[in-house]
Amino acid sequence: LGAQSENENQIPLLKEGTIDFIKEVSKRTNYIGVRGDFTEKVCRHYGITNIKVMGCPSIFINNNQNLGRLVESKVFQTVERFSTASASIKGNLTTSERILFYLTQELSGKYIIQRPAMFLKILRGEKLTDQDMAYFIKYSEYISPSMPESTFYSIVMEYCKYFTNADSWLEFHRNTTHTINTRIHGTILPLSAGVPSVCVTHDTRTRELSKALKIPTISAHEFSTTFKSVHQIFEQVGFSGEEFDDNRRLLAKLYSDLFNSSGAKVSSKLGYE
Repeated sequence: LGAQSENENQIPLLKEGTIDFIKEVSKRTNYIGVRGDFTEKVCRHYGITNIKVMGCPSIFINNNQNLGRLVESKVFQTVERFSTASASIKGNLTTSERILFYLTQELSGKYIIQRPAMFLKILRGEKLTDQDMAYFIKYSEYISPSMPESTFYSIVMEYCKYFTNADSWLEFHRNTTHTINTRIHGTILPLSAGVPSVCVTHDTRTRELSKALKIPTISAHEFSTTFKSVHQIFEQVGFSGEEFDDNRRLLAKLYSDLFNSSGAKVSSKLGYE
């Protein structure tokens, strides 16, 4: 389970049916897995106590038990092929998103799009609706207020990229050296490919998942006020491959125990004993 809020002091107001559902689930399992400490706090607020922080199972896409150590060994290699999974319009991300947008161009990197659909339509050569054009103009003004729309369109065509499945996304990152992202799964995927990656956190979801999974992070405020270079950010956030691997091993046991207690078969691809 995952709860959503902009700050940790704001408990979301759940509908009665949602509360009843979670309570019924809690009666039928040894514990409910939640993605982080904020979701745990929300569950306890609503009286659900048999819970354990389990992050997200996407962290096990690569079952290399020394994945963290592999990533750590590459952190300070030359930044040759940079990418970012970004494109989020939020007030607290404005400066961070602009830095990443320009950094992609400066390093001849790739700007990976998960949403909105408008970007995908441009890359596919599809006709944009009036609503798409309105968002295109809005995003162009958000990311680079002084840039002509035609220039922004050309940049999207040159630097943006999207994926329709996890395998192709992972394969792409096997030829990437560093990533900095405002998307949490846009950070997990390159990490899973063994690429040094940092998540720029901006809400409870990105913060609690990064914490639970031991993913390198920097707050949007800190990133936007201290950025000098990619290597400087990696040096600033630090990363322990040993802690990452040890934590993944602990989380894998929680998933295995939960599946086994529920009568579900655990895939050997989990890769942990």
